[in-house]
Amino acid sequence: ATSFVENTEDDLMKISLSTGFQEKIRIINGYASNQKLYDKNNSVKQIGIYDYKPIVVDGENFVTPIKTQNILCDAHNLDWQEFKLSNTAVFLKVEDVYQGQMYNDTCIAELNFYYEGEWLFGDVYE
Repeated sequence: ATSFVENTEDDLMKISLSTGFQEKIRIINGYASNQKLYDKNNSVKQIGIYDYKPIVVDGENFVTPIKTQNILCDAHNLDWQEFKLSNTAVFLKVEDVYQGQMYNDTCIAELNFYYEGEWLFGDVYE
C-alpha cells in the first residue's frame, strides 16, 4: 500500500536527501506486497549514491554531482536489504532495474535511512 512507483519515460528515479550524513540505508525493493505483484513490476537493480563537489569555473563557484558509491540490490528479495554508505549521500539515483514480467513501473516498497544513531522513519520492524 505504500510503494513508491515512478512514472517516467526511462523507468528510473532520483531521490534527494537533506538530512546530512546517512550511515546506512535499508530498502524493500519492488512492489513487495506479494510475489506475484513483485514479479509483474520492475524492481531496483542498481542505485548510484551521489554527493556534490565544489568546483570553480572562470572564477565562479559551482557544485557538481559526483558518484561516490554503487549499490547492487538483490532480485526477488521481498525483505529489507541493508547497505552501508561509504560517503555523504545527497541523492540516490536508480540507474538500472530488473524488468517486470508485465509492467514497466519501477517500484520501491520501503526506504529508510540510518542517521544520527537511529532510523529516520523509525525502526524497520515497527
